[in-house]
Amino acid sequence: GPISEMAYAMGLGSPVMDDFPGEKTGNITTMQQAKGAGIGNFAIGQGEILVTPLQIAQMTGIIANGGVLKKLNILKGSVDEEGTKVISKETAEVIQEMMALTVEKGTGSGMDTCVKSAVKTGSAESVMNGNKVIHGWITGYVPADDPEYIITVFIENGRSGRGSAAPVFSAIADYLHESGMFEYEASI
Repeated sequence: GPISEMAYAMGLGSPVMDDFPGEKTGNITTMQQAKGAGIGNFAIGQGEILVTPLQIAQMTGIIANGGVLKKLNILKGSVDEEGTKVISKETAEVIQEMMALTVEKGTGSGMDTCVKSAVKTGSAESVMNGNKVIHGWITGYVPADDPEYIITVFIENGRSGRGSAAPVFSAIADYLHESGMFEYEASI
């Protein structure tokens, strides 16, 4: 269906990097698994769907780039190619606005960073050593108004993205800025 088609277009269900050792493919919910209430779980990222931090970083990059998929680089580098259009610029702009509002008023509010960021926080239920655990997630980009870096943080058994992963995101964003990796002037 449309949800699984978009998930595949965003790069979920397949490796992101050509030569990243040990990268997993994750799992996209099948149509059989999505029947009934399963479609709701799939739509919000629960149930049988499994994703990797690299896939989440790539999806965040598509949003930051106005709907265009560009090759993901782990090390500092530049991407000159046009990329592949995955979602409309208008859809990307709506999501960008929501991600910026997450920092201003939502689950990312109170982030201690000197750089205006756009983020999505989350938690992921899993099982480790036979025990149910909740991992903490955050993904986003900096600066929010002119994205240069995608930051995705996954904390095993972190309970929540806001509590465990957001401080790490903030530290990375501040480090990139203080190291001169990008210029940013806060609006008054």
